[in-house]
Parts: sequence; C-alpha cells; structure tokens
Amino acid sequence: MSTRPDPALFRAYDVRGCADTLLTTDAARQIAGAFAARVSSLPDKRIVLGRDGRLSSPRLHKCVRETLIDAGLQVLDIGLVPTPLLYFAQHHFGCGNGLMITGSHNPSRDNGLKLGLNGQPFYGDALRALRQEITDHPPQQPGGTVSEHDLQDAYIQAVVENIRLARPLNIAIDCGNGATGPIAGALYRALGCNVTELYTEVDGSFPNHHPDPAVAANVADLSDTVVNQGLDLGLAFDGDGDRIGFLDELGTRVTADRQLMLFAENILRGHPGAPVVFDIKCSRRLESVVTAAGGKAIYCKTGHANLKASVRANQAVLAGELSGHIVLADRWYASDDALYAGARLLELVASSERSASTLLAPFPADPATDELLLPVEGANPHQIAADVIAANAFGDAQTLTLDGLRINFSDGWGLVRASNTTASLVLRFEGDTTDALQRIRDRVLAVLRGVAPNLQLPDAIVNAVAATHSRTKP
Repeated sequence: MSTRPDPALFRAYDVRGCADTLLTTDAARQIAGAFAARVSSLPDKRIVLGRDGRLSSPRLHKCVRETLIDAGLQVLDIGLVPTPLLYFAQHHFGCGNGLMITGSHNPSRDNGLKLGLNGQPFYGDALRALRQEITDHPPQQPGGTVSEHDLQDAYIQAVVENIRLARPLNIAIDCGNGATGPIAGALYRALGCNVTELYTEVDGSFPNHHPDPAVAANVADLSDTVVNQGLDLGLAFDGDGDRIGFLDELGTRVTADRQLMLFAENILRGHPGAPVVFDIKCSRRLESVVTAAGGKAIYCKTGHANLKASVRANQAVLAGELSGHIVLADRWYASDDALYAGARLLELVASSERSASTLLAPFPADPATDELLLPVEGANPHQIAADVIAANAFGDAQTLTLDGLRINFSDGWGLVRASNTTASLVLRFEGDTTDALQRIRDRVLAVLRGVAPNLQLPDAIVNAVAATHSRTKP
C-alpha cells in the first residue's frame, strides 16, 4: 500500500509545505511522478521545469528532474528563475506543461510546486485528486530527455520590444533576495532606466526582510532609498516574482487595487466595454473606476489560479488581486508576471511629466485596513465563514458570497473569508471615513463572536484601523 504525501501539502492553488517535514524529496518525487503520468497521457510530452532560490530548491529540483526524465518526458530545464520566466518559457516553446519549484512568499523553511497542464493551471480538485494517483513507484517510461535553456536574454528582449518609455526614469528595485534578483536590474536598465538595486543577491534565508511586498515593513528600506535618493519610484517583488509592490516618489506604498485603477483607466481606452477581473479583497473604489472607464467589473475568488481562470472565462484584458498578482492580457500573454507589470507601470509614469503620486491622485484611497489574518487553530475557518453567512445578520447591506462573505454598506464594506493557505480567517474593512470603517469592523466582529464564541480576537484585529501607506520615518 502506498504511503502518500501528507494531504496538508495539497493546497487550493499549488503544493506547499515545510521542506524538511512535508515536502521532502520523497514526497516531491511521488507528486512529480503522478503529475508526469498526467503529462504522459497528452500528445505533447514536453514539460518546462524551473526553480526559485530557496535553500531547499536545488535538492527538490534534482529529484523532480530525475523523476520527470524517468517517466519518459522531454524536460526543458530553465534553471533558477522567477515564476514569470517559466510562464514565458511555456509561451516561448509552445509547451503547455510546466512545473515550478517555489515557496513563493512563504517562510524560508517552506517550499512548493506550481503545476501547469496542457496550457492551464493545475489546481483545486484536480490537484487534490492527484494525491490519490500516487503509487509506491513513480512511473517509468523510455525516451526521457533533458535540455537546459537560459531564457533571460530572450525574456528581456520580448519585454523591451513591448514597452516604450517616453523618458528615462530613476528607480529603485527590491528583490528581497528572491529569484528576480539576477534579472530585474538588467531588464529595467534595458528599458532605459537608472536602477538602484536592493537585495538582488539570491539568498533563500532572506537575510534582509521577508520577500512579500504586500507587507509595509518589507518595503521600508525601499521607501527610504526612493526618498533619500530623490528617485521617481520603487518596485518590489515577492520571492518568486509573480507579485509586485509599487512605491511612488514620496515613498508611499501604492496598494495593488490602486495600481489596478491606474491600469484600468489606461487599458480600457483601447478596449471599451472589456471585462476587468479582481478579487474579493479589493477596494470598492476599483469597481467604480472600472465602470466609469467603460469596463465591466467582475469579482473573483482570491488566488492566482482562480484569477487566471476568471481571465480566460471572461476574456478579460486586466486582472489582479490585493496581494499583488497582476495580469495584463491586452499586450502580453495572460499570466501574473510582476516584472512585466513593473515595466508597464514605468511606461505609464514615463508617459507623463507628472510624478507618480500626481498620476495616482485621481484614484481615491478610502480608509482601509490591510488584509488581516485571524488564526483559528483547532477550528475550521471554512465552517466559521459559512456560519457567518448563515447568521444572516446584515439585512441592511448588500452581501456577496462568492468567496466567504463580503458585506457592502452605503459607506463602506467588510469581508470575512477562509484562507486557503493557512488555518486562518481573512478580514478586511474599508469605509468612507475612519468612523465608518470602525463601525463596520465592530459590527462584523460582533457577528463573529456570536457564531464562534471561543474564537480569540487579538487586539490587532479588534482595534484594526486604516493602514498607513506613507512613510513613517522622517
């Protein structure tokens, strides 16, 4: 009887877990073998393989590569790259199958596998079903091969051919010692920028800060650099380069939903009536901006795989989520490529003589919390979210149950949803004013206490206020 990998590895969007205890080389070999069997059933038996810079990635890469070759696949190995280069490689080679070894922005001890099959993300029920297909001995077939490819120059050339900067910009980039380090500076210099680099040496221990630009503390050094050097803007990337952070010339963090407002107004001029997709955590002002620009605003479930699936289903020209995944499908293949999104932001800023902050000024930023994680260890977050919905306690508001419960009031909104990656509830609140935000927060928390009286609400949640995106240092 097969001893299968821990089911906790099989998350909603990808495989992910501690590389020492869960995603061991044995577990990676089993999962890669089962996935290789899926690929083997297709006419195209090629697969693109890449890895990030985590400390555990080389050993996982070695065992996964051997497994794919043993299974009879033609492995196109692109080495240490950010995830967008794996997507680019699939496009470049016309190969729909891919396997990226990456822990994204998880803690340094974690790692994971992102899978693509026949041109589509491989996730959700299909991913969970894969665990049942694991056997004691991964399949072996003759004919397996491997070829190694360096696509950095080809990727840079493709972006340079796509982007034109009307004027040179002085920028700083922060790669957080992640996989974008070897390419980001070269890319933006090729576009004509003067680039100050922070933490571009790949180091899977992440010695300077965690590679998650959605967290304000992780872009503090970048903010200081932009302001102290008088630069035009700053760009930050997560560990595998599929999520972007953006700072204006004042060092102010521009949340992804506000980035989407800027993109939507620009892109919809050439695509009137086109759909724009965004996740349930985004500001309600984004919907207003999309509608005013002549687009069709569509909410989707949180998660990069859900986002891209919604792009395809709706033929959207733009999509994004609050965490920083941005999909620009009007001039690029529809993937969450933070390096390319950064280039498009540069193009927009360079197209105007105005500063980045002035360019963003027309797009309102109501008082809003950042994404709030409420741990519920020992309880089922999905059940709690379902109980909040069943309580039917918001009859005076418009409710949306696409992904948890989003409660839209006339002067703001609140959100309760179950995280698909941790044992947590995800909360967010926004209001026309800070008073409105706090009223909505208190009301939602009161309902939470009613349906889950044993749930511990930390002070950071009970007293959550609007996030400060501007610099806190003088």
